[in-house]
Amino acid sequence: MVNGRFFWARSVLSTCISEFILILLTVLIAFVPSIHFKATMQVFADAYLLEIVYAMIFVFPAQFLVIILKRAEGIDAYDYGVSYNPFRFILT
Repeated sequence: MVNGRFFWARSVLSTCISEFILILLTVLIAFVPSIHFKATMQVFADAYLLEIVYAMIFVFPAQFLVIILKRAEGIDAYDYGVSYNPFRFILT
């Protein structure tokens, strides 16, 4: 939808969604049988908040790395008409 732009926003949004599901399932499976539900939800909230903070911190070095790699390779994920097939044989 954004044609490869806004890497930082796409990265943080996808992390928020995937970590919500992962942490919710993990916390429910691991802690509901042994501690009260209210305490379990507090563990979930703390773990989720920490994960979002990590995502916001590490997205900037990742963005910097993406910019460097795009410039070094001279290609973009949205290069149209370019074949990246390693099994292409040139017949003469």
